[in-house]
Amino acid sequence: MKTHAIRWLRSLLAVTMLSAPAIAGAAACAPFLDILDAAHETVVLSLSRCDVRPAAAGPDPWQAPAWRLTAQARERWQSALGSNALRTDLLAARLRARPADPALLAGPLLLRISARLPAPAAWRWDADRGEIAFAPHPSEAQACTGPGALMIWDHVVDIAPGNTVRGEVWRVERPGLQHALPADCVDRWQVDAPAIIDQQGTIRVPPDAANGRLLAVRAQIGPREVKASLRVFDPSHHPLAGRWHQTAAIACDGGERSVTAPIRELIFDAGGEFSVTREPFEAYKDYWGRYRHDPERGTITFLPEGGNQLPEALRLSGRARVEGSTLTLEQIQLWPKQADDALCGMRFER
Repeated sequence: MKTHAIRWLRSLLAVTMLSAPAIAGAAACAPFLDILDAAHETVVLSLSRCDVRPAAAGPDPWQAPAWRLTAQARERWQSALGSNALRTDLLAARLRARPADPALLAGPLLLRISARLPAPAAWRWDADRGEIAFAPHPSEAQACTGPGALMIWDHVVDIAPGNTVRGEVWRVERPGLQHALPADCVDRWQVDAPAIIDQQGTIRVPPDAANGRLLAVRAQIGPREVKASLRVFDPSHHPLAGRWHQTAAIACDGGERSVTAPIRELIFDAGGEFSVTREPFEAYKDYWGRYRHDPERGTITFLPEGGNQLPEALRLSGRARVEGSTLTLEQIQLWPKQADDALCGMRFER
């Protein structure tokens, strides 16, 4: 009997010794963060507690707190978020981070350099450092009275007669960091006639508003008045105005060719300005300038004035034709590539 008891104790001790590390390991590798796809339904990336360790926090509210990924996890995230499938959604802030710790809030996954600071929080990915950071939105009191410049828009916004647009006041705390103020921070909204505006900032332009009319928009936040401008435009006078994305290249024989690196954002405004961006990211543009378009003759000329990337061998004068939601540019190349001599145009959709 005594022998059986000793054997039983030895077996129990052996099982306990073998099981203890496994239990500790399981606890240490508990879930840390899941990244959901653009539909917020499928997990496309994840991290466990074993994949991260605390990192030095940056200035609030950028990186407080932050975690550094292990070499293996960092390689996995860099590969996944650098692929075309997820990178477009990352740049557009469509991916959502869902932490396992209830003390941390869910929010969009953004690049570290993103200027957005959405409520209630955001998660920021720094591919160079291999770090993930949690950035909570400022409290309402901080948002209404904090430091920095205030703005509604950083450009003149085009609006067609009969349409509506929402005004929103943003606080720019420093270059590259801005967040929207809560609606209650605005004491009063005003807009020039004939447009009207409600106290939520929704602007309505009547159907008979004159083409080319500039309307001042004003928001009162305590003693500070913030101003912006709307431009009323008639789409029949400015058929190019709006946002376009490239769907095909046009060969000189008239056939269409697929494009591996299309221009995902071609913007024309009703004031004669344009911008070109292959990979849109918030306010970033590849290059920009002015354009001259004669709708009756169908001619167009682009006049670049600056940019972050200005390709060589641009072909900037040709013809533009709008048919429904399709824009065809003939004899134009806004982003030439090697061996593009056989291409004589570009096709875009709204």
